[in-house]
Amino acid sequence: MYFAPNPVLARFEARDVLGHWSSAAVPAPGRPRHVVVQYRIELGGKSRVVDARHPQFSTLDTTLQEMTGDWATYPWETPNAPTQNLARAVFRRPDAPDGLIAPSARNPHAANLVLFPDRLPPRSISFVAIHRWHESQLVNRA
Repeated sequence: MYFAPNPVLARFEARDVLGHWSSAAVPAPGRPRHVVVQYRIELGGKSRVVDARHPQFSTLDTTLQEMTGDWATYPWETPNAPTQNLARAVFRRPDAPDGLIAPSARNPHAANLVLFPDRLPPRSISFVAIHRWHESQLVNRA
């Protein structure tokens, strides 16, 4: 399960919105609009989430390019993107983490949360609200 910290970044990550996160941004032409659902996440004191942001890249044997790059044009021998391989490696760790925090591919100052559903405590994720997209969300954002 993949979570962005706010509805606008979620739109950028889903490519519903194109442009730069800190300046001009426009709705993606011809793309279906996604509905952003807001959740409250409470993992509890014993939960473990691996930090896969800089400066931890070297300890995870990855780079910013692997974490945020456009892999569709790369001549990979495997169908998996580097982030998929990293998530599988984190999932297989002996300390059994609940997920990882990864840098955003669309905003270099933000991060996203990736959780492994089968490792989450019961009732750790609860529905809060549905956010319907509107262009006014692109104005005056930080």
